[in-house]
Amino acid sequence: MDKIRYINLCIVEFGKRNGMPAALAFNYLNKYKGFYFLDRNYEAEHLLPLDDTLTDLAEYCRRHGGTSLAQNEPSITQDQLQFIINSDVEHIVSRLQGEKGMPLDEGFNCVYNSNTYKKLLNVDTGLYLQSADYIYDYLKEELC
Repeated sequence: MDKIRYINLCIVEFGKRNGMPAALAFNYLNKYKGFYFLDRNYEAEHLLPLDDTLTDLAEYCRRHGGTSLAQNEPSITQDQLQFIINSDVEHIVSRLQGEKGMPLDEGFNCVYNSNTYKKLLNVDTGLYLQSADYIYDYLKEELC
């Protein structure tokens, strides 16, 4: 199996195992270095049973800040969620300053009073699993 097909299989199956669509699974894996793990360790991991690779992947992500995704445990604590959201807000405000020349207070105002931020706070949307760049692009769509 070639590398692209294998990595895509891992993303899709990781999502299925953890009850999320492939796009959310990719963003989670990307955010918590799981994609890097798959890319870097392809030569060894593709020889293992898929179940072992998915277990390795979940553990690697957990060690890099990801949450436990076991079905019988809470998916994320409030502290973890707040940390993710705070990091995303900082990144987005920084990009608003850099790309749009927006003053700091306007940047925070733009983020905290947006529908995007409301969706970010709602764990059911899964937006918090997306990368900060994705969320920024989502916010830009709202602003246009």
